[in-house]
Amino acid sequence: MKVLKFGGTSMANADHIQKVVSILLNQSSSDGLVVVVSAMSGVTDHLLKMALMAANADDSYTNEAELLSVQHLSTVRELLPVEQQSSVLSKVKQYCNELEELLDGVYRLKELSPRTQDRIVAFGEILSSVILSAKIQSLELNQQWIDSRSLIITDAQHGNAAVDVIATNEKIQAYFTAQDYTYYIAPGFIASSTAGHTTTLG
Repeated sequence: MKVLKFGGTSMANADHIQKVVSILLNQSSSDGLVVVVSAMSGVTDHLLKMALMAANADDSYTNEAELLSVQHLSTVRELLPVEQQSSVLSKVKQYCNELEELLDGVYRLKELSPRTQDRIVAFGEILSSVILSAKIQSLELNQQWIDSRSLIITDAQHGNAAVDVIATNEKIQAYFTAQDYTYYIAPGFIASSTAGHTTTLG
C-alpha cells in the first residue's frame, strides 16, 4: 500500500486541489493508495485565531468563522459539477456549524482548554479531506473517506500527542484488511486519545 501526503499549499484552493487529483490519477498501487492531506493553506492559523478571539470575548470571531465557511463552500462549488454539489455543501455546512458551536462555547466560558483547541483545529483537515474525497467520488472512482481519529490512537497530551504505535497498528491492520478501495482519503495531523477525545499530533 502506497501513502501520499499533501500539505496545505497543495490544498490551498480549488485549482491546487485539482492538481492533486491529477497526480493521484497517475499513481497506482495494487492494494490501494492512502492520501493524507493537511488543511487548506492558512486555515489552521485561522482556526487558532478564532479560538483565541472567542476565549478573549471578542465576538468578531463569528465574522472570521463565516469567512472560513465561505472559503470551503466556494471551493466545493468550483471543484464539483452543480448536480453533485448539494450533499457535499450540506456536509461542509454541518462541520462549520459544529465549529461555530464549539467557538460559541469558548466565547461564553471565556476559556480555551487544550482539548477544546484540538477539537477546533481538527476541522481544517477534516474539511479539506472531505472536499478532496468528494472530488474523487465525482469522477466515479473507487474511494473512501477515513476519519483518522478512528485509526490513530494517542496519549492525552493535547496539542502534542504521541502515537500509541501498537494500538494504532492493530486498528489500521483490522481496517484495511476489511476494505477494498482504490483511494483512501484521510485528514492528517489529527488522532484520538484512548478516551476517545480528538488530539493533534506533535
